[in-house]
Amino acid sequence: MRIYTKGFIVAGSKGQILIYEKTDEPKQPYNRVATLPANAVSKKTSAAIMQQMTAGPIKSIDLSSTEDSVIFSTDNSQLFKMTINLERPTDEVEYDYLVHAFHSRPINGMDVCIKKPFIATCSSDRTVKVWSYRASGSSSLSGFNLEVD
Repeated sequence: MRIYTKGFIVAGSKGQILIYEKTDEPKQPYNRVATLPANAVSKKTSAAIMQQMTAGPIKSIDLSSTEDSVIFSTDNSQLFKMTINLERPTDEVEYDYLVHAFHSRPINGMDVCIKKPFIATCSSDRTVKVWSYRASGSSSLSGFNLEVD
């Protein structure tokens, strides 16, 4: 749970984020103004990100000091950033990986390319990822959904 200027934000199961605003009603001091993601399909967010994000519960959540970004982690070890306007939380929001998609299970193998700045990893999450480690930082180049033996 995180407090913001008009109320608070609560993280839930399957990637849900609930936004509440303070009211002047003593019997109902807070009113839920949004449940995000509002639908499983977003025009601004890829289907793969939505699937990863809604696969399990949110483990931790925080809000930027400008209150325009919510950062959260999921139980499958992914970090996400949600760009939102808390003045209009029902407007479409954009989700993205904070850094890039990590493996969600242990890494079984890794190899380094000797001619290019690439590392390949395979994991028991049934993915093979090729990473670049150039000066701008690591980023995932490709992901392949393969059976790992």
